[in-house]
Amino acid sequence: VVHNALYGRNYAKYAEMAGINYTVYYADYHGMSEEDYGQTRFYSGGKVWNYRSSHSWIKVPGVNETARASVEEQMLYHCLVLGKECSLSTPPSPALSSLTDACKKATIDVCPDGFDCERCISKHSTSLTAAGCPSWKVAGRVCIDFCNSRGQLVI
Repeated sequence: VVHNALYGRNYAKYAEMAGINYTVYYADYHGMSEEDYGQTRFYSGGKVWNYRSSHSWIKVPGVNETARASVEEQMLYHCLVLGKECSLSTPPSPALSSLTDACKKATIDVCPDGFDCERCISKHSTSLTAAGCPSWKVAGRVCIDFCNSRGQLVI
């Protein structure tokens, strides 16, 4: 979780003194001393990041494929801390053709052309699930894609 640079640096300093595992990234800040610079420095997301870790976090398999200090890297770190096996790959979404005719009709009925499909599908997810659409949590995106596809010209 990203905080002010000085907090990140001090967290690392005190975690090290207490013998607690840690990983921090922090930007340069006014008044930094030579010892405040990270073990390594990375350029990512338009910033230079100082990196410190007690356990070589960036060498953990899968982490080297993410951008430093990115949301994806933070998610992997949370998984490590919580002892969970996580993957950054997303399962493929069901195809539009997987929607039943009843689901398509219900979508057309509750979200006519001109509506914001994402808001409409989300708002009516319970009734759409009851009409045979996949649940919002499982495949809401495919219903939104169907809704949006009705406004496209097919030649």
